[in-house]
Amino acid sequence: MQINKHFDDLEQSYLFSTIARKVNEYSAAHPEADIIRLGIGDVTRPLVPAVIDALHAAVDDQAKQETFHGYGDEQGYGFLHEALVGYYKTHGVDLNTNEIFISDGAKSDLGNILAYLSIGDRERDIERLVSALAEIRRLYKKSKAGLMKHEYIEPIVEMSPQDAFYADKEEMLPIEKTEGRICSEFVMCYPPGFPILAPGERITRRILDYIAYAKEKGCQMTGPEDPAIEKLNVVEE
Repeated sequence: MQINKHFDDLEQSYLFSTIARKVNEYSAAHPEADIIRLGIGDVTRPLVPAVIDALHAAVDDQAKQETFHGYGDEQGYGFLHEALVGYYKTHGVDLNTNEIFISDGAKSDLGNILAYLSIGDRERDIERLVSALAEIRRLYKKSKAGLMKHEYIEPIVEMSPQDAFYADKEEMLPIEKTEGRICSEFVMCYPPGFPILAPGERITRRILDYIAYAKEKGCQMTGPEDPAIEKLNVVEE
């Protein structure tokens, strides 16, 4: 992995941590001072009943098979899109659901830029943004040759993840000797963070080749008891 050289230009401290440290030092030296804090701060009012009710209802949904859910849709839940369209309509703004992008920040990172546009942006501002992105692409575009290609491998599920996780296990086997066995642990690759193997899935040659390929490309591999992914736990047969 090659580190972006510009990371070396970043300050060695998180801004709000610096503010908190300086405020604490000043408070200790001047206990009588009434300080207006400009750091992260905290909320000062309790949540309104409607929000509390919605949170309780959402937790209850997670306890039922028919309403349980994990990750939302790729661009946000449809009902949320519809609610936002309805909200803005009451303010005289007509939107289509495909004009709304919802992100919870779960996959935010230092390698991507997300531009937010609103009705307050002028056309010339958007044109400048597009031109700047085109110039960045022209100057720094690199060939994709040699980069890792993400591949979806249809899993062969032999038993439930819970049963596999708690099943009797053999001693960890060298990964090359696990072909055809049932995996009893996760193998995940970052990015993007999706499991290559999950408990209860049959280990195939294609999966083993993909794990080797991901390791060769320098991807961060997590999940197994063996952090080097040289061995895997399998269900006893």
